This record gives sequence, C-alpha cells and structure tokens, in this order.
Amino acid sequence: MTSQHGQALIEKLKRLPPERIAEVEDFVDFLQSRDEARGLTRAAMNSSEAVFAKVWENEDDAAYDKLTLWRHRPGFFPIHRSVRR
Repeated sequence: MTSQHGQALIEKLKRLPPERIAEVEDFVDFLQSRDEARGLTRAAMNSSEAVFAKVWENEDDAAYDKLTLWRHRPGFFPIHRSVRR
C-alpha cells in the first residue's frame, strides 16, 4: 500500500463514528486471523506432503489415477450395461 492510500484510509476512519471503528477493527482482526490460519494450513500441507508421497506412490494408485483422469476428460460419457443394446 502506498502512503497516499494509507493516508486516505486513515482519513476515512477518522470520519467514522466510534461503533463503526469497532466494527472495522473486528474485521481487520478477522482478516489477520484468517490469513494466519491459512498460513498454518499451508505449512501443515507442505510438511506432510513428503510423508504422504511415500504412501501414495505405488502401482495401484498410479493405475487408479490413470483411470480417474481418463474418466474425467471432456466428452467422456459412461455407457452402463443397462443402456447398451
């Protein structure tokens, strides 16, 4: 944020009544806690990825991944036995 944007925001805050200032402060606190939680989630995902890779990297999962990718490609329409003639 540039200093001009920061100053404009401060001026807007000065014009708000006290109860609105409290709402803005609560919202800022919410945004900060949400960002912290997302950061923790990302850190946990990144730290566990190597551990899970050992479990996920196997021939059975590779075959399933190929099947899943094939089934979800654009234009794929499964034909069930009850529909075939």
